[in-house]
Amino acid sequence: MTGLLQNKFFLILLTGILLRIIFWIPYYLPVDTFSYLNGILVFDNPYMGEIIHVVRIGMVFPLFIIEYLCGKNLILSSAYILFLSIGTIWLTIKLANRWGGEDAAFLAGLIVAFVPMEVVYGSVILPDTPLSFFSLAAFALIVCSDSENHKSNFCLAGILLGLAYTCKVTALFFMPCALLQAIFSKQGKSAVCYLTVGFTLIFTIEHLTLFFLMGDWHIRIAETLGFVSGAKGNYMQVDKTFSWWLGQIWFKVGALFWGKHLPTLALLGITPHIVFIAIWRMRLSKWTENSRWLALWGGTWVLQQLLISAIEQEPRYFQAAIPYFAIIVGLSFAELWNQLDRLWKTVLTLTVCIQFTICSWFFWATYSPMGAAVSALSVEFDKLAEKEGVLIDGLSEYEIRLASYRGLNTVANKKESNPTHWAAIHNGYTAKYSSNMISQDNMEIRLNATYKSPLSDLFRNIDYNPGVGSIAEAQLYEYVD
Repeated sequence: MTGLLQNKFFLILLTGILLRIIFWIPYYLPVDTFSYLNGILVFDNPYMGEIIHVVRIGMVFPLFIIEYLCGKNLILSSAYILFLSIGTIWLTIKLANRWGGEDAAFLAGLIVAFVPMEVVYGSVILPDTPLSFFSLAAFALIVCSDSENHKSNFCLAGILLGLAYTCKVTALFFMPCALLQAIFSKQGKSAVCYLTVGFTLIFTIEHLTLFFLMGDWHIRIAETLGFVSGAKGNYMQVDKTFSWWLGQIWFKVGALFWGKHLPTLALLGITPHIVFIAIWRMRLSKWTENSRWLALWGGTWVLQQLLISAIEQEPRYFQAAIPYFAIIVGLSFAELWNQLDRLWKTVLTLTVCIQFTICSWFFWATYSPMGAAVSALSVEFDKLAEKEGVLIDGLSEYEIRLASYRGLNTVANKKESNPTHWAAIHNGYTAKYSSNMISQDNMEIRLNATYKSPLSDLFRNIDYNPGVGSIAEAQLYEYVD
């Protein structure tokens, strides 16, 4: 690589880091976040985390190690996710430069560094960024091993896919892509064997670990099947008629292309349209073997999300496809980009960067009240941690898991029902009042705060309810001695 390109890379990586720090949402989903942050302690007390999250040892164990070495530090735990996000940008640039040169690398890297979905989730403690990094690293090893005749790298690729699977079970959808690519590689059957051995190794270690910690080697399979089927009482428990499935698919396509779902529009911006045009251009001109593999991996991920996942719940489920399509965009437009003069390159780059930054702020502003509410409650919990005899109860699992993470005893881990304090967070996911709520007659309010999004007035004027965000409340009561 030339020195000029290296400077471009440095600026892209640096900007990517800064954007992810600026738009950090530490408490995007407190239930998920603290299921992972409470570490392996949740294996002893599943109430400290959803089982579907607890069994993701690829998330739980790294965060537990960080806590063991550095103490309870949300910033360092988020830095682990940030590191993997930056690694995804770097791998994207390397692959695009390998196949398309400097211009392709610049365009692909710019997309992954600036696209709001990567920016917002690039520092949030959720499994999508680790899954994206490990799967992309596996893909990179496979394509490089094929050309360099390194059979052992197929084994490492299988290990990386296994690590992606330990973060989130949907990583299994990448496995058929990897096996197919191994079959058509120069190594053929031996590549398939190496890949399978690597993945099986991680798969076996995971299930043995779960058996050791929870006494059930197949608990992850059971929890995943129960979650998808609705047996766990989640949002997937609906009457899945054929028309319902068609409606879901149509909704998700609309979310991707014409703003049918505003969070998805904010997180992806114009990216789906650029990708569509790039694929159309490559079909008409330079549809190379590498491009086909990129389309297979990225397309498989998007397809399974369209058919299975509930995009209206979490648009982040599309995240793992972004690097593959970013490289396709880079390869498709590199030649055209090279023909532009410096002025047009500057204008187009600034336009895309500004638009993506505004979209990132839009999404961040939607969720910022929840972060502020949880942060305020966390400060109060830290003050209570200095006292003895404190026992926390709460409106939902949000408060319980937050209190546990801050080192407080709760009605969950103490198996008691005589709390000294009662907490609540209301943000759209939790009910404002609970039927099991402790009487507040003899309780004194310690914290009662309301936080509004900078966009709350805009939401009200356009009659839009984001479901979660816009307004959040935090309360903390304590018994008067």
